Amino acid sequence: MAGEEEKYNPHVAMYSPPPHLEDTTWDCLLATILILLATISFPSNVLAFKYFWNSRKSDLASVLYVAISVIDICISVSHLPVCSPLMNNRRPMLFNSAAFCVAWTVIFSFLMEMSTFLVLLLSVSRTIAIVFPFRRVSKNAVIAAFVLYPIINLVLDFVAYRAGITYVYGSDGPYCYELESDYSLNQPVVKTILKISNIRSTIQLGLPPIIIFLSFLICLYKLTRGHKMRSSRRLSRRATVTISMVTGLFLACNLPYFALYTLETVTFLAFNYPGPIFSNNFMFFYSWTVGKIIVTALNVALNPLLYFWRMSEFRGWVLQLHNEAVVRFSNWRDTVVHECGKL
Repeated sequence: MAGEEEKYNPHVAMYSPPPHLEDTTWDCLLATILILLATISFPSNVLAFKYFWNSRKSDLASVLYVAISVIDICISVSHLPVCSPLMNNRRPMLFNSAAFCVAWTVIFSFLMEMSTFLVLLLSVSRTIAIVFPFRRVSKNAVIAAFVLYPIINLVLDFVAYRAGITYVYGSDGPYCYELESDYSLNQPVVKTILKISNIRSTIQLGLPPIIIFLSFLICLYKLTRGHKMRSSRRLSRRATVTISMVTGLFLACNLPYFALYTLETVTFLAFNYPGPIFSNNFMFFYSWTVGKIIVTALNVALNPLLYFWRMSEFRGWVLQLHNEAVVRFSNWRDTVVHECGKL
């Protein structure tokens, strides 16, 4: 660790950067990408939320799209604090505050969990609808699951935090993340709680993508098998294709993080971290930033663009807003020119 670690609070770990990292060129590039993605994702997801909310459709997919848009709005700004360390030689900046470190880690993890869970609900509910066309998926049951899931997660996170989960800032991130205390230093009950927390985190990260992927494959199979549909079912088929594309985009953007987590698990089981896998400069200093932060930001930026491409009603609504804005600007400009002409 670098000597300047003494300037920071105890939860901050500053690792000596490789020579090419000291000029911050790559870090500034990553920060610039995050800022550009935020300028796309925040307003576009606000538009998506406004559209889905105003449409007030009673179908389950529309309700889930509203929730996904809300989560995507939050994610689009939640990664911005990472830009500050990237542009300041990976100094912790806001993350130097222990309270901010804990809050950011909990909120960002919560948003990622909810994003995954919502895509899971969207994908599985559509799969059930096309595999069992005469079985109605209960919207109330899905909404109840959406409400209970975060409550249960927050309670379990609080229990794990009280048992010994700590939150640290690592310049290898550069952001805050969970760090489990040494099991051998805790009482048997606490040790059990921490192990259960670790198993829960592994299941939450590993199981939903597998289920989503299987649902994705089933939808693709049904779509290719049912290419000759009656006109009355074409709209439903188009909605299924859109949901499949949202699911596929999510899987593609989350594959790097899932792969990193798998490699990290292997490293902890067979070696001491960073081990041979994460010892090189890219894997240690860049892989997590790209796999966990950059690609997540990319996912939420591409979602509304996918809606615009696939949903004709949404596209028409956005274009109408654009045309109205152009007319208002033209009227304002003409008014200003007219008033200036009187002077």
